[in-house]
Amino acid sequence: MNRTVRHCDYPHIENGALTDYYEHYKERAFPAQLGVSIYYRCLDGYVSEREERWPLIRCTKAGWSPAPKCLKTGQNSSRPPTIENGDTTTFLEKGYTSGSFVEFKCQKFYAMEGQNRSFCDNGNWTKAPLCLEMPCRDAPDVPHAQAEGSIKTNYEPGETVRYQCHPGFIAVGSQEVTCKRGQWTHLPECQGATCGDQPAVANAEIIDQRYRRYWPAERVQYQCHEGFESHGPNDVTCINREWSQPPTCEEAGGKCGPPPRIDNGDIVSFPLKQYVLNSTVEYKCKSLHILKGPQSVRCDSGQWTDPPVCLDVTCGAPPEVTNAIIVNNVEGSYLPGARVQYKCQEGFESMELNEVTCEDGEWSQPPTCQDVTCGAPPEVTNATIVNNEEGRYLPGARVQYKCQEGFESMGLNDVICEDGEWSQPPTCQEPCTTSPEVMEKNNIRLRWRTEMKLYSEGGDFIEFDCKNGYASNPPSSAFRVQCVEGKLAYPKCTKSDLYISFTNLMKIPKVQTDILNTVKWEEFDEKQR
Repeated sequence: MNRTVRHCDYPHIENGALTDYYEHYKERAFPAQLGVSIYYRCLDGYVSEREERWPLIRCTKAGWSPAPKCLKTGQNSSRPPTIENGDTTTFLEKGYTSGSFVEFKCQKFYAMEGQNRSFCDNGNWTKAPLCLEMPCRDAPDVPHAQAEGSIKTNYEPGETVRYQCHPGFIAVGSQEVTCKRGQWTHLPECQGATCGDQPAVANAEIIDQRYRRYWPAERVQYQCHEGFESHGPNDVTCINREWSQPPTCEEAGGKCGPPPRIDNGDIVSFPLKQYVLNSTVEYKCKSLHILKGPQSVRCDSGQWTDPPVCLDVTCGAPPEVTNAIIVNNVEGSYLPGARVQYKCQEGFESMELNEVTCEDGEWSQPPTCQDVTCGAPPEVTNATIVNNEEGRYLPGARVQYKCQEGFESMGLNDVICEDGEWSQPPTCQEPCTTSPEVMEKNNIRLRWRTEMKLYSEGGDFIEFDCKNGYASNPPSSAFRVQCVEGKLAYPKCTKSDLYISFTNLMKIPKVQTDILNTVKWEEFDEKQR
């Protein structure tokens, strides 16, 4: 069974043409076989759909793909407009011809203003619609509150409504709501602010008790019973659903009983059964205790002021320190001022004072013993360690490196363990070899003619210069190059239009001698080098 292979005929492109080869030899080139690709171009004032300078088409079973087209300039657009708070509902394309359109849809809580389509009109897009925030309806109802000012049926985005709580209620949080995207923000809350039964006061009665509930700022007054005196305000006030601090009614005369007892201490005077108003009593502590607080107490309206406390000033066992031992440890308690000394174990060092002191029953801050040994020495590329060991390294230990054959050491050949870290290791760098072939290709040479050094160590600098008749190529590397990891970044020189040889120079008329002063002489340049 014979298969007929389809071919692609010569494409007739309106306002365009194939390359010169296919135009001159179209009888030979067409029909083209499957898979053949050719370029075409559009005439002045016309562009392809993708706005390419030389579009490419390919012969397929369905014909030329993509179909060659040349559109008039201005009839092809590739960037449809976008709208804020909205989205494009049609699929985006790489290019749009005149008459094409895109459709838009506003996001939730936004309303569209204008047409929902934008058309491509000779390279320009018609005006896109706007997506505006939706307004809000009537102001919301807030329990136990009413809106301030005039009430409207519609509110624009950003408008606010302020609420005032009813008497006996207080606002919790913001008292305003704002219209945002067609909805109101979180509503304010008005909570009850009245007070219930007034607090009971011992040995007192309420002068005028009228209500079971009291509004904010209302007061209730107390009166002490006969033989008792009031201390503090005689009334209480309702504030945010709570009563203020009530007064106290104490026995008149203000006498006090025996002073309060304290642990590890006692009064210095003989105790009495009763003390008159403003009497004072002093305290003292037992041995190895210190007094904290006022040394005396005072009888104030039948009550003693707060007494002091006696604190133990001895210290217990000293604190343990990791990786350390105590040098002068003793059994039992330590007196104030006692010192205990620590010693760090081998491979550890103290970062602070190596002792603690007993002060007011507390030990001072203990030292810490930090590990100052080093782990495995750092690896160095292209090098081996001469004296490597297993385990940790003590402070001051040295490890020596040796570069592999063909590499040279940069820096010291060893590292030292100091404070738990190794010093800076050396580097083993590969040397560089200057290539005469690359120099010839790049039209350069060594700057100093006496220097025929082709071998350079890592980190060395090599200076180049352009050959006669060539000038530096600005985009290339600098002419002072450093050997880095066995590689050199060679500069480049190109033929100089300003260079004039001595032979051509002799042909210039004498009247041009002023210009000759600016010309580079080849022979003079050779001597200078």
